[in-house]
Amino acid sequence: MGSTMRLIEIRELEGPNPYLPGPAIKVEMDLEDDRPDGQWVERWNELLDEPVSLTNLSRTDAADRDTVGEGLSAAIRFAASRAGIDEPRVAVVPGDIATRFVVAFSWDRRPVALALAALAVEITAQVFGTGALDRGRVAALAEALQAATHSPVTDDDRPEVILIGDGPPRLVAITGTNGKTTTTRLVAHLLGRSGRDVGWSSTSGIYVRGEEIESGDWSGPAGARRLIGRTDLDWAILETARGGILRRGLAYDRAHVSAMINVSADHLGDYGVWSTSTLATVKGTVLRATHQDGWAIINADDPLVFAQRHDVPARCCFFTQLPLTDGLREHVYTGGPVISVQDRHVTVLAGAGVETIAPLEDIPLTFGGAARHMVENVLCATGIALSCGLTAREIGSGLATFVSDLSSNPGRLNVYQVRGATFLADYAHNEAGLAELIHLSRTLLRGEGRLWLIVGTAGDRNDETFRALGRMAARTTAHVVPRDTPNYLRGRRPGETTALMDEGVRSTGGEPVALMPDEISAIDLTVAGIRPGDVVAIMASDAPSAVAEHLAQLASAQG
Repeated sequence: MGSTMRLIEIRELEGPNPYLPGPAIKVEMDLEDDRPDGQWVERWNELLDEPVSLTNLSRTDAADRDTVGEGLSAAIRFAASRAGIDEPRVAVVPGDIATRFVVAFSWDRRPVALALAALAVEITAQVFGTGALDRGRVAALAEALQAATHSPVTDDDRPEVILIGDGPPRLVAITGTNGKTTTTRLVAHLLGRSGRDVGWSSTSGIYVRGEEIESGDWSGPAGARRLIGRTDLDWAILETARGGILRRGLAYDRAHVSAMINVSADHLGDYGVWSTSTLATVKGTVLRATHQDGWAIINADDPLVFAQRHDVPARCCFFTQLPLTDGLREHVYTGGPVISVQDRHVTVLAGAGVETIAPLEDIPLTFGGAARHMVENVLCATGIALSCGLTAREIGSGLATFVSDLSSNPGRLNVYQVRGATFLADYAHNEAGLAELIHLSRTLLRGEGRLWLIVGTAGDRNDETFRALGRMAARTTAHVVPRDTPNYLRGRRPGETTALMDEGVRSTGGEPVALMPDEISAIDLTVAGIRPGDVVAIMASDAPSAVAEHLAQLASAQG
């Protein structure tokens, strides 16, 4: 391929994705540190023996990544034309790293698309490279493309995306960095309680009418496909994580209702995503893949989420915990709904109408409004439920009966009393989650109570994430207990992440209580040191079920 650029990956995306609204082949490349000279038009014509106009490419002494990206786009179109293939739709997207870019093109036959990508990459590498041209290599790849176009078509050739009609089931897709599982469970509760047959997929499993049919993480396309095909459901609620979007694309072409809760730094560095703005675009795929007659539920308090509204084909329903901006007032004035908190009541504003759903004090999930992130989830779920046809009365009644305990919301903000201290276990797995956990924990301190923080997350974060968790925890003046993640080391060595969090704690002048190998041992350590009025907040993201069972046993044994 030459020495001036590197192919990072060619990836098949089966459905809507961050680059195109349908199936796409993603080609990601890195121009690295070298810059090829400006002779690419001449090299193109010499290599392919066919003059071509590249007037959209700037002629400079050295090509930048945008020029090479446009060159790859031109190579894709040229190769398709030579093979007699309909010209694909092509998108060129600069990467977060200055030398990287993505070119994505639409496809409908797998072997043809992959052969087309291989030929286009080779042409680009030679045209923008500085080495000797190799016509034989290009000719061989062109023959492979021709062979693929004439091969028999099989079912496996086609993208796996499912084309959605009017149902059943109708689809709700929920995305965001934090709160997806809780919101999914809450929406399922609201719809199920109102008499709808509901199935949902999430990081904790697949459920049909409240019964678990598969355990494990099913927040990707595979979980969605398991529910979309069921005609015995009125609604399928799909927790939709960024990993599945980046690896395979969405499983469906459009949902009837979509929601985006929030975006914060998490998993940065995976699949070419290095910034929260790009992460927001990835998650925004869910909003963009919404039926034009459907609804998109959007957090107006998160600027990165709110910005996604511009590309949404559906009607928008916004939710906010803040005073209404002029833009939201205009939305309400023109009849668009906004879900907000007015005088400590969850309220629907639309046109001249104001409809009260429920007071925060009557919604157990919000801890009387103290759990801000749970208020966010409640507002989002309210918007979804309204879009699914529920009445304000049905929603208010359902919110009042959803308790964050082992039966309704295991592993998400579960509370236990042990020896006069409050233990708060939550699936907080990043800095934003820890910040909200700390905020709520402080409201639960009693008397001379002290705050304990058991911190840690999965190993597939960069080093600085773990140091940041240590710094954030130490700055609360809490007793900090970094713990390891044996179930989700994800390439890390045992003890590696706790050492990084230890660095973060000590950089603030603090010192951790101890570095523990897992969540259970960390809990037992705190039990030995707590006193009445203390709060122990646990980032329970490694073994949430085991944590819940252990805390329940401790609470039961000690009254």
